[in-house]
Amino acid sequence: MAAAPSHFSFKVKGQEGAIPSSGFGTATLHGEACYAAVRSAIAAGYRHIDSAMLYSNHEPVGRAVRDAIAAGEVTRAQLWVTTKVAFFPADADGANTWVPGVVTTWQPENTKATAPAGVDLALAELGLEYVDLLLIHNPCTDTRRVEGDYEASSFPHCFELAASRLRPDEREAVLARRLAAVAVDAAAAEASRAAAWRALEAARAAGKARFIGVSNYPPALVRAMAAYATVEPAVNQVEFHPRCAWPRLREHASAAGMALSAYGSGNSVALEKSPVVARVAAERGSTPLATVLRWTLQKGVAVHPRTGTPAHMAANLAAAAEPPLAPEHEAALDALNANWPYYWWAMPLLPKGAVPELEL
Repeated sequence: MAAAPSHFSFKVKGQEGAIPSSGFGTATLHGEACYAAVRSAIAAGYRHIDSAMLYSNHEPVGRAVRDAIAAGEVTRAQLWVTTKVAFFPADADGANTWVPGVVTTWQPENTKATAPAGVDLALAELGLEYVDLLLIHNPCTDTRRVEGDYEASSFPHCFELAASRLRPDEREAVLARRLAAVAVDAAAAEASRAAAWRALEAARAAGKARFIGVSNYPPALVRAMAAYATVEPAVNQVEFHPRCAWPRLREHASAAGMALSAYGSGNSVALEKSPVVARVAAERGSTPLATVLRWTLQKGVAVHPRTGTPAHMAANLAAAAEPPLAPEHEAALDALNANWPYYWWAMPLLPKGAVPELEL
């Protein structure tokens, strides 16, 4: 039975290449624990390391990469390093930058308005001359408490963190109330995203990034980039797992020639509360996480799960070599899709009355 492809290709205006399909995530890893984890991941065979300015771990990630290269374990050309900038709206000031579930250090360079400085700071913190993939971390542009898109887009994570007992219809009612309150100037929002994208294009032209892309962008915002992008995004990194499978987003990416990269594949709620995942894994003689990772790869979406344990690193990497899911098993996981995001919700970013392109 065939293993998953080692890379997923992309071909968009101005960019053509391939991203490693299995990577190592570093969110929530810090300091020496992060350093040790990245060194272990590279030793285990990972060649794609994913970080972000938001994670406050560029220094240990970069030091681990540089030390692995110096030790002769790998060459820089063999590694694919991804990082993300411009997470916060331009009006962020450090007091209105709540991030659900993430312990981070406020950095004024991590906004849409400061993207050029953010790129330079990211490279300085990593101690690298370039990254392989540089992403705009999310498309939100307004931090206002009620009317802004930033808080409304991040709100779904509260349901997971609080172990909410709300029924799905009650959860949808809360989200609908939040959505109704959002009132963002669409033209100003798009101008803010365009300015950040121009900073990434400049970084690519200067050799600071081999490829550039976006994260958490719904199809409508990717299509809107045609009005200002000289180079189209090569990759869109999004939450992706059986309960949040975004069929329309995948269709759009395929038609556009863009690659998708997943975060949240190891989401504990999605796995631990699903007897279907447990049954499919048992029937495959695998684990729930490996099964979900293999399903994700089977959808043509790159993965980069996070762990600090070498044994788990090896198991996650080995998921790519597992046999493909049988049609009945793939269909069983497909049927779990409820377009249920735990992290970032795209709907507040779309115009009022718009067709919910992520099928929410």
